[in-house]
Amino acid sequence: MKALSVNPFQRPAFGFFESHDIDHFFDQFLSPRNAAKQEAQSFTPRTNIYEKDGSFTLIAELPGVSKEDIEVAIESGVLTIAAKKSVRTESEHGKNMRGEIISGLYQRQFNIDEQIDEKAISARYDNGVLTLELPKRQTAAPAKTQIAVN
Repeated sequence: MKALSVNPFQRPAFGFFESHDIDHFFDQFLSPRNAAKQEAQSFTPRTNIYEKDGSFTLIAELPGVSKEDIEVAIESGVLTIAAKKSVRTESEHGKNMRGEIISGLYQRQFNIDEQIDEKAISARYDNGVLTLELPKRQTAAPAKTQIAVN
């Protein structure tokens, strides 16, 4: 006997398309996007943070952003990554009939403490990935103090 899997959140499929699916498809395809609404969107870039003996590495995904539109800054112990992604709505191909590639702002903030050497932080950007190297401050080993026993 074959087990039947049912997803309660999926509409039943009767044939390849139901008539309202086709209507919905063409309504979505032929309706122009609201460009002002697109410009107001902001995104939080996905990040990974790694720790090595002498540093931290922060990797942030910023797809579709040019290097000139990225800003990395530290103020009052807060590291901020900000970038703007712009997409043209009109092109040499004609009027944009469907816009799924969105424009907006990327922003992410991290609290950093005194163990990070702020002046030695470096950044590189390649293929939509921003990599920050955050070196730890060099701390002197605590001096050993001999205490006389009386």
